[in-house]
Amino acid sequence: MQLDQKSREALDRLGAKKILADLANVPALTAANSISKAQEFVDRYGPLRRPQVPALQAMDNALDVVTVGIEFRKAWHARTQNEIDHVSMFLDSIFEPNPFATWEGSAVRANFALMRWEPVPRTLLDVLAIQLMRSRKMLHRCERPECQRYMVKEFSRDRYCSRVCAEDMRSRGQSKWATENREQIRQGRNKRSKARRK
Repeated sequence: MQLDQKSREALDRLGAKKILADLANVPALTAANSISKAQEFVDRYGPLRRPQVPALQAMDNALDVVTVGIEFRKAWHARTQNEIDHVSMFLDSIFEPNPFATWEGSAVRANFALMRWEPVPRTLLDVLAIQLMRSRKMLHRCERPECQRYMVKEFSRDRYCSRVCAEDMRSRGQSKWATENREQIRQGRNKRSKARRK
């Protein structure tokens, strides 16, 4: 694997699912903090791929993160055949040989001995695209209304992106239940206090 060292270390420490979710959460260019969030992503995880023009490397890396983030978010929402085909074509374009780094070859290689094609990631983008394919059924958005972050579920029943969101929603659920069942709770307390008096 010819990954950037920062990317390799981040993958070892956090895993591809976490980085994929962070990429999907980088805001689009219409957001005021888009480029700064994209640069934070690059600073934390390394560039998605090698830039084509070395002189524009810093801006190129940040813009690449914003652009790819937009395309990856479409996978979270893809329901119709056209939307699914669009995501598939975008992923195909990622795995093609890079015309500016032909020595890297394709990200999908033939293993004739095992009679199959195997992904061989060349860059962080390849790793995240492979993870996106593997996690197709686990793409989700946090169900806490104020959050709505993109996430890759660890378990099929996961509904929230973090413990903070899960605890907040659990607390709200308990409060709602208590409010809706206030009379029943009061009657139960009255019964217990009468039983103690006897």
